[in-house]
Amino acid sequence: MEENVKTTKPEDANAEKNEQDSNQKAQKEILIYQLKQISVEQMLRDLSGGLNPSKSEQEIIDKLREIEDFPEEVINTLIYYVLLVNDHKLSQPFIMKIATDWRRKGIKTVEEAMELVKKRKREREERALLNNSITLRLDDDLNTKLGEISEWLDIKENEEVIKSCIKKVYLELMDINQR
Repeated sequence: MEENVKTTKPEDANAEKNEQDSNQKAQKEILIYQLKQISVEQMLRDLSGGLNPSKSEQEIIDKLREIEDFPEEVINTLIYYVLLVNDHKLSQPFIMKIATDWRRKGIKTVEEAMELVKKRKREREERALLNNSITLRLDDDLNTKLGEISEWLDIKENEEVIKSCIKKVYLELMDINQR
């Protein structure tokens, strides 16, 4: 008994991908439009089921308006971003740290803020890949060296502890060098 299985043609897969890309682009354009059009307070109400911003949230908004002198759209983008990456929590120190960075970078629009966020994300991912690569090479080197040492000293039971200590020291040195 033959089953009627439909194989997706490459052109169909491309069409689906193009449609998905189109949908993502449309959603991004809608988000940008919304971030440019509504007040920060309205955005927070929309994201919290109609509740007005708390006193501490309002203080953060006021500081961003007065001290950082950001346009409303940049404040919206900053708060939206922090809510996304910080488990829906507005932490004033975290927000102000990002705000200071954005001010130094001259961020004045939603698009500039989004581009900077994307750039930083790519940089973090590249650093993580590099660190993983270094860690894997270190593990290979450690396994080789520790195998030689443990055979020479006949200390198999402490091999994992020694390897862990050496790896920790090496990673700390790498972290210091990257600063």
